Amino acid sequence: MEDKYIELLEDRLEDLKSAPIPNQPHNNDIADFDVVEQVESIIIFRCPTAESTLKVKVKSLPRSKWMVSIRFDLEELDEFGFAKTFNQTFILNVTEGELMLEPLIKEELPCD
Repeated sequence: MEDKYIELLEDRLEDLKSAPIPNQPHNNDIADFDVVEQVESIIIFRCPTAESTLKVKVKSLPRSKWMVSIRFDLEELDEFGFAKTFNQTFILNVTEGELMLEPLIKEELPCD
């Protein structure tokens, strides 16, 4: 019984050694913090008032793509006196190690 348990543990260790490490950049991808930094800089450039409430979340997708969720408060208030919120998700491609920001640049933001 003990030998079988040790054998299973050794097999599991071998599987872990050969499995890819999650959240590591793929060959054609960039790191998640680089994606966040690039997206934040574009949004802050286009909407300077969004800087204090800007939240960017990213998730690596297969085939050199990133899902990017952007959220920030607008200067406009709703009928209850709360700030209206911009909330949008984009899929951005990575080509030759560079994040393609065209969908984000072409999007009409409420502060433009």
